Amino acid sequence: MRKAKNIQKIILFIIIILIIIFIISIFFNQFLGPQLIEPPPVPESVGIPLP
Repeated sequence: MRKAKNIQKIILFIIIILIIIFIISIFFNQFLGPQLIEPPPVPESVGIPLP
């Protein structure tokens, strides 16, 4: 049963890291929001050079 316990710990660790990353990304979006969320409008990249 030892191995199952270790696997549970690893999964829990990964989940905690994901939650922390999620919170940090929300935190950054609150402060740096507009620049990061909305990139400047770019026409669909079909390979057409812009004038």
